[in-house]
Amino acid sequence: ILIQEYQDLTGQIIKKVIDLTTTLEKELKNLIELFGKKTEKQKKEVFENQGDVDDLLKEFGL
Repeated sequence: ILIQEYQDLTGQIIKKVIDLTTTLEKELKNLIELFGKKTEKQKKEVFENQGDVDDLLKEFGL
């Protein structure tokens, strides 16, 4: 009986770890979708030359 109780507790712990891992995987996937990939619009917002960068820095007083 002691071995069965140990196996039951071990099984419960393993299930909780698997559930936690699955949840983490889903949350990480959501974060990657939100912040990880650049869309075409974001890629086009790159500055064309150093003058554009300098102008932006001047706007912030740098």
